[in-house]
Amino acid sequence: MSRLRSLVIRFGAPLVVVAGVAGVLAARRAVALRNTIGLWADSLKHGSGPLALGVPFVPAYLDGRKIGSLDSLRLERHQPRAVDSLRLVIDLAREAADDPDVRGCTFQLVTFDPGDFKRALECASDTAGLVPFGRVVFVQGGEAPLYVSADELGCAPWTDRADTACIRERVQEQVQRDVRRARDEMRRVRVRVR
Repeated sequence: MSRLRSLVIRFGAPLVVVAGVAGVLAARRAVALRNTIGLWADSLKHGSGPLALGVPFVPAYLDGRKIGSLDSLRLERHQPRAVDSLRLVIDLAREAADDPDVRGCTFQLVTFDPGDFKRALECASDTAGLVPFGRVVFVQGGEAPLYVSADELGCAPWTDRADTACIRERVQEQVQRDVRRARDEMRRVRVRVR
């Protein structure tokens, strides 16, 4: 047997075994996560009582800026197909942990759409017209209130109200938020230019 072949067998075979074991473990974890999410969704639809889900490695964004990762979320509910409040636990990134804008923020959940998760949380400048909906807890210590608009809460995924009027209201609200955001940005730029 040649030396190269001997080296390949000596080192390659254990690497193949290790890679195979890692692949099997990763597949089992993926199946377990899928089953957990399935049970969680079924419990959300049919169950009552608090429901917690650990979601490591999911990024957390505030006003479109990454502030860390979502550690877990907990839904508080007293009847099926209704959520009374939400508790988000966020592991802040180093820069965000020291940022007073993040620590002093009054969080607003602006959408329940999972496809728009980068814009789901915003800093609310005014809580008029907003409904308290839980809190945001930081792993590093501290917490902040969490609000949601009454219209968005009425159109939440666990409600039966998914009609066109609800969708139209959500789109109108999103357009108004985008216009406000653009105006605020123009004001900030104008102040910097002066």
